[in-house]
Amino acid sequence: MNVNPSNDRILLAGRALLASLFIVIGATKLLSVAGFTRYFAAKGMPFPEAMPYVAFLIEVGGGLVLLLGIKTRVMAVLFILYTIAATLISHRFWASPDAATQGADLINFFKNLAIIGGFTLLFGAGGGRYSVDAWRAAGRDSLK
Repeated sequence: MNVNPSNDRILLAGRALLASLFIVIGATKLLSVAGFTRYFAAKGMPFPEAMPYVAFLIEVGGGLVLLLGIKTRVMAVLFILYTIAATLISHRFWASPDAATQGADLINFFKNLAIIGGFTLLFGAGGGRYSVDAWRAAGRDSLK
């Protein structure tokens, strides 16, 4: 393992950037509950009235946990699965009804693949020194 302090700063920046996306987008779910309820209903989601709140909890709650670096590898896997599901529900470019919608869905589909790539790298690297994970590991090591 390469122990380089700049890698830890890069991991912190990567966590912060990924988390910011989910925190901001998750917060918008509560700013327009009715709009997101209609969106989820149009996508055929069960319990569309609950979905804005569920998405808010996952995105904002999970984003904050990720930002702090708590169970970073577990969170990376959970966000990979969540992003795959969101992509397959919302960005099915191959089933888009018109060229404009298809183009936007294609861009968002590949944007989500890039996000999945970021989480895959985070899974491999872990949270780094500037994370609760590292703080907890240091505490365990001091008990030995």
